[in-house]
Amino acid sequence: MIFFTKKHIINLFLFISVQSFAQETRILWGKIDSLAQKKKELQAQIIEINTQAESLKIKRIQADILKYALPTSPTDDEVVAHQCMTIGYNKKHEQANWVAHIISKDILEGTVGRTNDFRPDSLLKVGSAVLEDYWESGYDRGHLAPSADFRWSMTALSESYLYSNMSPQLPEFNREIWADVEGITRAWAIENGELYVITGSVLKKGLPTIGTQHKISIPEAYYKVLLDYREPVVKGIAFLVPHKGMERNPTDFLVSIDSVEKVTGIDFFPKLPDELENALESAFKPEQWIKKDSVAPAPVMTLEKGQISATNAKNYVGNRCTVCGTVVSTRFLASSKSQSTYLNLDYNFPNQVFTIVISGEDRVNFPYLPEVFLKNKQVCVRGEVQKFNGTPQIEVKNAKKLKIMEDEKE
Repeated sequence: MIFFTKKHIINLFLFISVQSFAQETRILWGKIDSLAQKKKELQAQIIEINTQAESLKIKRIQADILKYALPTSPTDDEVVAHQCMTIGYNKKHEQANWVAHIISKDILEGTVGRTNDFRPDSLLKVGSAVLEDYWESGYDRGHLAPSADFRWSMTALSESYLYSNMSPQLPEFNREIWADVEGITRAWAIENGELYVITGSVLKKGLPTIGTQHKISIPEAYYKVLLDYREPVVKGIAFLVPHKGMERNPTDFLVSIDSVEKVTGIDFFPKLPDELENALESAFKPEQWIKKDSVAPAPVMTLEKGQISATNAKNYVGNRCTVCGTVVSTRFLASSKSQSTYLNLDYNFPNQVFTIVISGEDRVNFPYLPEVFLKNKQVCVRGEVQKFNGTPQIEVKNAKKLKIMEDEKE
């Protein structure tokens, strides 16, 4: 006969309990591993679906440019179709007469950032400019089709850095008024759902040049031609902007498409039916594009001594100062490597005039979710004003560097 002491019974109970707990733990870990595998498979499926969708979109863009927005110019030395833009290249001036592309409202959801992979255009048989041509020239490598128009696709955005898409632009032009023109064009693309855009430089004989290996002409003016080819209102308009620095509203440079055709010799929409083409190109109806609520700022704050408005921040690039405004739009790039947060003051994206940037690694220094908690609040931020893609910004490391003015009043 076997006798169990109280100690034996307790030990047996503990052993059974431990074994049961271990078995339960193994089951739970098995379920976790199974879910992790399913998640991995779903992520792979999402990547594949996105890849297929991007491929189909690129094919559609190629077909639509060819069908509706393929210009013709008597000075095109070569026309080359890339995946997301088509270029009419002028070898004599070593830049494009025109670059045609499409801006989609998909840029709102795009997370692709600048790549800066500037490179010669290998598809051009006549060859393109190279890095050495711009080196220490004093001119920016100005995008004709801007990279921000392609943020929905790494393939498309990378193409925008081809030297065939560059033109020598004064920094005070490229980063100021021209950036404003690009920004309002993107805003109209979002409002309209999509826009056909043709961008180029006004080229003629006798222009000054830069370049060591190639002679690249410095244009006197640049243009953008816009076409909204959607019912019920098909409309078109253009910008024609002198190549110089200036403090002006981009809409001051709106003109008819015919006006740009006269100074460039380019026929922008020869694929359209003649009657429609003539009506679109001769019309000048800015009221179809400029909507009172499309670029309206937030209510103006009462500023104290030493504070500047978000709109005025562009005049303080490189300086430490205190910028104030209302957070009207926010964005957290959770799926990107940087996981940065962007807070736009006073004007919505893509017409932003000033942005507060919080890097992913610094989000832990905020006791709240910045993109949620700060929306519609009046704030002031102090730091060095820097510029990115034409927009002034200050990077904030922690919540102490950002004052919520409502809290200050209490």
